Amino acid sequence: MFNNNGELLVLNTFTGKLYKVHSKNAKVVSSILQHKRIDENEIPLHSLIAEKLLVPDNADEYAYYRSSCSGTIHQPDLGLTVLPTHQCNCRCVYCYENFNSDIMSRLVQSNLVEFVKNEISRCTSLSIAWFGGEPLLAMSVIEDLSNHFIDLCRIRKKQYGASITTNGTLLTLETFRILQKCRVYTYQITIDGTKEVHDAQRPLTTGKSSYDLIIDNLLKIKQTIRVNSFKVFLRINLTKSSLDSIDEYIKTIEGLFGDDPRFIIHFNVAGNWGGSRIGEFLDELLTQSDNVSDKIKCSLDKLSYILPTQNIDKSYWGSF
Repeated sequence: MFNNNGELLVLNTFTGKLYKVHSKNAKVVSSILQHKRIDENEIPLHSLIAEKLLVPDNADEYAYYRSSCSGTIHQPDLGLTVLPTHQCNCRCVYCYENFNSDIMSRLVQSNLVEFVKNEISRCTSLSIAWFGGEPLLAMSVIEDLSNHFIDLCRIRKKQYGASITTNGTLLTLETFRILQKCRVYTYQITIDGTKEVHDAQRPLTTGKSSYDLIIDNLLKIKQTIRVNSFKVFLRINLTKSSLDSIDEYIKTIEGLFGDDPRFIIHFNVAGNWGGSRIGEFLDELLTQSDNVSDKIKCSLDKLSYILPTQNIDKSYWGSF
């Protein structure tokens, strides 16, 4: 698929990676991929081969797939991403979900526990990443599965820990304490800029504000929970609107959480992740010409002390 800049977007369905080919090479690469015509004088093939967009005719890709799956499953550390539900109480403008599926069935839960039971003896540890939808809409599933996983790891003398990606609106103090018992130690929660920008990008299904709910929940956790056994990554999906008000956003986050090292800013660049809603939001997406890194650095330099941050994730900009 070509974009408006004449660049070719190529999805490698095997690796799940999306590539953007420069316009000067786009037509040649498209011809190669569609018609298997290769002219080594026109384009350096090593990039296509290295990323497995081109493979030899005699390659057994199915065997490679089986080997890759086996290597993932039988690593010393068994890591699983579990979606207890696809439902969500927010309607983020760049979200790709269609919310068709409901809460994970009892049969699927049972099969998942059985899978872990069969695999855990080969591993040194088990880690679960709770994802969704909004996983906290299915707290009963998280609790039930966590109890099974913890018991299995205790019996087999394996380490266990979990993380969760949540919008934070349902992360009350009571829910947080339950998640601590479920050994959820890492939290990723998106605050997409100032209240105005965040609520425009991440409204509730009712269209109302989600910002105040999130901030209120996080402040109660910060003020009440004294242990240091958790980290909260405050993610911002940068868009043109949030970048324009980045000074105010960072100053606000510093004032709320800058004195607590358990809270860390995670900068991310919002991308076209698919779905039906993104079409109306494309003009808000950033490009390399927006000098994101420089603007973030300039804002951080204004802080009175260092606020913990993670590097800006802009990997989808990668191109040949």
